[in-house]
Order: sequence, then structure tokens, then C-alpha cells
Amino acid sequence: MKVVIIGGFLGSGKTTTILTLGRLLGESGEKVAIIVNEIGEVGIDGDVIMRYGFETKELTNGCICCSLKRDMKYTIHQMREAYDPTYILIEPTGIAFPLQIKGEIARMNMDDVEFAPIVTLIDGTRFKQQMKETKNFSRRQITDAEVLCITKVDLMKPLYVPIIEASVKQMNPSAHCMALSMVTGQGLDELIERLADESVDRADVILDQDSIGASGIATHARSYVIEAPKLDEKTATRYVTDVLLHVQGKVKGLNPDFVGHVKLTLLHPDITLRASITAAADEPSIGALDAGPNDDPSMKVLIAASNVPWESLAEIADEAVSRAGENHCIRTTHALHHGHRH
Repeated sequence: MKVVIIGGFLGSGKTTTILTLGRLLGESGEKVAIIVNEIGEVGIDGDVIMRYGFETKELTNGCICCSLKRDMKYTIHQMREAYDPTYILIEPTGIAFPLQIKGEIARMNMDDVEFAPIVTLIDGTRFKQQMKETKNFSRRQITDAEVLCITKVDLMKPLYVPIIEASVKQMNPSAHCMALSMVTGQGLDELIERLADESVDRADVILDQDSIGASGIATHARSYVIEAPKLDEKTATRYVTDVLLHVQGKVKGLNPDFVGHVKLTLLHPDITLRASITAAADEPSIGALDAGPNDDPSMKVLIAASNVPWESLAEIADEAVSRAGENHCIRTTHALHHGHRH
């Protein structure tokens, strides 16, 4: 069984990359299982991945490189016994240290387990802003990697890609650096070829470090019950857009240069949407997913932002959902919430 760790900061494209790799590996005859780690009690990415038919386990309310180590160990053993995958793809939270995750799995001393080179994704569209806001933390994620992927290059001017590559190579000269786009497919074959290699053991692994505290990221996750028996795509799209823009505006008021991830899923028998923004100046990204016939009408919201007070995020989430609901006649009630104070 091969373990593939796809790390990277919040909003760098981990879920989309994991889905694409899982599909391509499956088409080549591999049995793929996926572990998704969310920082709050409310899982969002797992909802998305499960709809693509993968054997998926979502670990929430912590980080698998620190507070959820035991949960990760149990999950891997359970997957091996029940499903016997040839590949386990791991998507850590965006405020995890990838090398620490590898070290914790290696501690389990499981037979017939090998590691692909550790991958860290770097969002090229906000690299400068991310390094300004989370310099030391992002540097650690970069130096943990054996493969560095500059993502979203289809949204960048071509001349900026080699500049960012040169910057990250200065921080980690031994890593393989490449450009990657899930839109055009650029770099996919190269990445799969790299994952066929084996990870190199390192002596500088620091275990038992609190990556969440080191990140400087405040997070809050909340789930809402939607009281709307019917919901068309146009209304739903406007509604989630209003939620995202309201959150973005309020967080910008606290930190005009924030980076992070504001993301949500809206689940409804009529329409299912996935939406996000990743920085203060980002435009909302919204996509439709296949609606599940048994979906209870609900919405999950995660706010993760740099250098803002944790205490403000719950109020921001509630206000955004309430005001968007008033604008579009959609009533909601609270279901569950969880946050991290940093």
C-alpha cells in the first residue's frame, strides 16, 4: 500500500488535486481510498469527495499531525482491513505540517507500507500575500516537501511562474518544483510520474509540534439547517455568493490582507453547491455538484483566516447567513459549530 500526502496551505487546491489523482489512479486499475482532515467539527471537503464514489473517511475537529494522531492510525488500519487499497491519498488540513504526518504514520510500523514523495501545493495566484501573512508557517510547509507544485498557473501570467519557482527553490533546493493546473491538465502526468517514486527518509522530522498554533490562523466552522423545501439553482447561487461576500467583507475589516479559506457546501435535494474564496481580494468560486436524493437541506460554512481574532468569526458567519437568507427568503437554524482560538 502506498501513502500519498498532498499538503499545502488553505485553498491551494488540495481537494481538486486529490479528486483528479484518485480518478486517474482508479482508471489505471488501482484501488484508491482517501482520508480528508478538516480543522473544525464540520466537515466540508468530505461531502464533496464522497460524491465521486471514493472510499473516504473524514477526520474532523483537529489536525492529523497532532491532536488526531490516534484517529488517523485507527482509520488507516480500518481501511486496510475493510477495503485493502493499493493507494491511500491523504488530504491534511491546510494548517498541517506534511512531514510530521508522514512521521506519525511511519511510527505505526505497518507492514507493506511505502510513502510517495511528500507533495506541497502552492497557490501561485496569492504566493506573495501568503508569504507576507504566514511566512514562517508557509516556509515550513515548503521545506517539508519533496515535490513542490505551483498551482492555478492557468490563472497566472506566464512570466510569474518561473519567479515563484525560483523563490520556493531557494527555500527548498532539494525538492522537485513544477507547475500544475487542474483546469488545463498541465503537469498532471509529471506529478503522477513523481508519485511513482519513493519518499526519502529524513532525520529532521519534528514530531509532536502544534501546527495549528504555529499557523496563526483562526478558524470557525458551523452547520445550518435550511428550511426551504424547494430551491432552484439561480436562487441558491445568489444566496451562497451573498454569504461569501459578506464574510469576506467582514474579515477584510479585521485584516485587509487576510489569506485563508472561506468555503461552504449547500446540500439540497434540488441543488448542491460548493463555493469558496481564499483571500481578501479573491472572487467567489462556485460550482454545482450532483445532488443527492437523500440530502437533508443544510449548509456548512468554514471560515479560516490569517491574523484575525477568533471570537469574531462565529458572529460573522451567523450574520452572513442571516442577511443572505433575508435577501433570498431562505430561513436557516443552527446545527453545529466549532472554532479554534489562535
